[in-house]
Amino acid sequence: LYISSEDIGNLQDEVRNFDPRLALDGGADGLNPYRIIAAEAARFLETEGRIAVEIGHTQYNKVSEIFAAAGYLPGGAFRDLGGNDRVLVFKWTKP
Repeated sequence: LYISSEDIGNLQDEVRNFDPRLALDGGADGLNPYRIIAAEAARFLETEGRIAVEIGHTQYNKVSEIFAAAGYLPGGAFRDLGGNDRVLVFKWTKP
């Protein structure tokens, strides 16, 4: 999952100081990596291929919109043990 640039400083020390900033920083709204993934992943997928992405618990709708705009269909959603939305799956059907 990606975090907005301004929220990086609020992460727990063990996350902020362990993971490379590039692995956490999703830009101003935390969604830039999803935009890149949605735009680029299709060229690596077979027809009916699927892609799964980890999300933050508040990112379900926005990430779904990004992938829908790029031509993906919903393929499932999964929650973590705390009941938070955590993984979205999208299906690619090549035109």
